[in-house]
Amino acid sequence: MDVTKVRFRLGNDYSCAQVTKVEVVDGKSLSEIDLINIQRLAQRVVDLSKFKSRLQEYLQNKMSDIAPNLTTLIGEVLCACLISHVGSLTNLAMCPASTLQILGAEKALFSYPLQLALKTRGNTPKYGLIFNSSFIGRASRRNKGRMACYLAKKCSFASRIDCFSGSKNPTFGKEFLLQFEEKLEFYETEDDPQKVAIDIESSNDPEKEPVLNVMNTVVSSMSLDYPPEKLNVYLSDDAGSPITLCAIKAAALFAKSWIPFCRKHKLMTCSPELYFDILKTDQPKQGNEFLAEEKEIKEKYNVLKEQVENAGRNRIPPTKDRPSHIEIIHDDDEMNVICDDLTNMPRLVYVAREKRHDQPHHYKAGALNALLRVSGVMSNSPYILVLDCDMYCNDPSSARQAMCFHLDTMITKSLAFVQFPQRFYKLSKNDIYDSQIRRAFKKLWQGMDGIQGPVLSGTGFYLKRRALYGGLTQEKDINLYQLKANFGSSNKLLSSLQQGVNSNVLSNKDQLHEAQVSDPWFIWFVIYFTGGICHHLFDVFSTGESLNVWWNEMRMGWIKCVTCNLFGCLDAIMNIIGIKKRELKLTNKAVDKDELEKYKKGNFELQGEKIFLVPLVILVLLNIVSFIGGIVRVVTQGSFDEMFGQVFLSFFISILNYPIIKEMVTRKKNATA
Repeated sequence: MDVTKVRFRLGNDYSCAQVTKVEVVDGKSLSEIDLINIQRLAQRVVDLSKFKSRLQEYLQNKMSDIAPNLTTLIGEVLCACLISHVGSLTNLAMCPASTLQILGAEKALFSYPLQLALKTRGNTPKYGLIFNSSFIGRASRRNKGRMACYLAKKCSFASRIDCFSGSKNPTFGKEFLLQFEEKLEFYETEDDPQKVAIDIESSNDPEKEPVLNVMNTVVSSMSLDYPPEKLNVYLSDDAGSPITLCAIKAAALFAKSWIPFCRKHKLMTCSPELYFDILKTDQPKQGNEFLAEEKEIKEKYNVLKEQVENAGRNRIPPTKDRPSHIEIIHDDDEMNVICDDLTNMPRLVYVAREKRHDQPHHYKAGALNALLRVSGVMSNSPYILVLDCDMYCNDPSSARQAMCFHLDTMITKSLAFVQFPQRFYKLSKNDIYDSQIRRAFKKLWQGMDGIQGPVLSGTGFYLKRRALYGGLTQEKDINLYQLKANFGSSNKLLSSLQQGVNSNVLSNKDQLHEAQVSDPWFIWFVIYFTGGICHHLFDVFSTGESLNVWWNEMRMGWIKCVTCNLFGCLDAIMNIIGIKKRELKLTNKAVDKDELEKYKKGNFELQGEKIFLVPLVILVLLNIVSFIGGIVRVVTQGSFDEMFGQVFLSFFISILNYPIIKEMVTRKKNATA
């Protein structure tokens, strides 16, 4: 060792002491061969370092060219390991997120400890190769499994984009990276990322649903009283029609004038159709400036209607085989447009999912799943508003109201969605079809608040995205002690329901017993019958409705039992035994003028599916014949006690269905004329 160099580097007394130790320690001086070997070893280390740098640069360039989004998300080394493990990028893209999460842990999956863990319900492997990601290392021990699951989902998205898009732009990878950083921060600090961002999703079929109504739904959802940068509106065109694409572009152009008009004058009706044609509830200041702006907006809306109608004349039949089509119609961020508070607009996206004639597409459920995937990639907002294409946002403050519930720290952990009841317009005073569904929205759902709240109505609900992930909240072998934990304050009710199911069954002899009018026990049948009617009547009056509503609900309840329930059971049985495939037929939303006039006059329309009319007409005629035959038997045989119940029931059903009898007679006269 060179003592001079040691002294020069260390200096002072401390260095001298060190040198003294070096001189005292026993050893052997280095020979020339040893120095040559040390120099060769050092040169080898330098060469390996340069080779590593070249290899890393090559791998980075190669992975950025093959899988740019996946490389941006997890790095080139882990990306190469995943692709090498499965064989190709295509194989990796075909792997679901659950498989991708445990790639590399195959030995642990099929080992004896795993079988033992499955039997004893112990811990199973949660990650494989993706454990090497820095994200998993940054997560705390209790959150590593969650982050591995979330990272696997994003890797699955990124690999499919890289494999099938043909683009080398890592935009989605950067977006996934930001989302993952937010998710990691959320799990570590319990601070919700993008806390009030909302995705608005709607689906339609232009063959059955008027395109103009769909555009009103889109414009009304974009006009919500909510920060526009936190709103993202997605429209699913399940038919892939160019009419809808053309119409949504025209609607986005009209929204640039309509949204500032609503915000400036604080309109409560944010649907153009309702504002101009139907409702006149908004009464803003009737100044000259307002009237001039209103006239200008109405002219632009008429132009929109004309464009939609012209596009509808050139109908192109939908194809059963088509690729997916996703187009951003409007986005202020991508356009680099600086807008003020009045002119700023939400992001608007058009989605037409891929369809193949030999692949099941699952109708509306498939459309909503496609919207969830697209919104998860583009915005990934923690809350989702789902709207049917014929539903308008009649209250622009509904989003803020829903967020008050979702952000309440007392209930947010147990809250999955906030359901808004539906309100219907164009209803006649004599609503013969019970179109407002009063009993469900005004009575039943409010009573369900103690048993986990109402069920989803399919539209008008603000859903927490995290509620879509996870298993069932109810197990098969649940006992009464677990009811309170699973159902809150409803355990007593559900316990009574279970005990009620185990009640004794009456024998056939007891079931066939018929009480006569002169029998003193007949009074209990009268009390039961009148009690049910009076309870329903009180139910209607308590919600502020009239006697006509009660009578119409009675009639429609009977009709639904005869038609909907009957054919629903038959359809379910045929699906189970394989005679008929399950399918979804959309209701035609187009309004016929003749049908609308009949509805306003309180007349039934029997132009629907004939198969549904057969049991309805047969039972009505059967009750008329039974009533006449019962009267004849009472007069001729004097069997009033025995026949009173049957005659009264036939008479009640005949009177209840008088509008149907009237329509049958009218159609018969028109046919003979």
